[in-house]
Amino acid sequence: MESEKALSTKLESEKLPEKIEAAAIQFEDGSVFTGQIHADALIAAGEELGVHHIDKITGYIEVFVTSSGRFVDREKAGALAKAARQLDHLDSKREPNAERKLDSHDILDLRKDDEPDPWGRNF
Repeated sequence: MESEKALSTKLESEKLPEKIEAAAIQFEDGSVFTGQIHADALIAAGEELGVHHIDKITGYIEVFVTSSGRFVDREKAGALAKAARQLDHLDSKREPNAERKLDSHDILDLRKDDEPDPWGRNF
């Protein structure tokens, strides 16, 4: 039987690479809204803020949330998604672009089966 310390060390060495979990928008005040794609995050923000037209929402940046809870920009997100093999399904033309600057649609197909869409859409 493995000791607790040996098991802990084994689990540490088998850590999965950090991956992209969600698209998000982050406001200047630090508030964050997430979604499968950035438009979903905008819709969530609009609902919370009482704004009915998402094109009226300003003062935010588009980011991604990682499996470790970090917020990263498109460039860092692309590199993380590549390392976590989240871009393997893309064709040879799209993958290099996604690696340089990730778009939330690039990994949407990988996430859509993870949880039901809150708006009942089928992608």
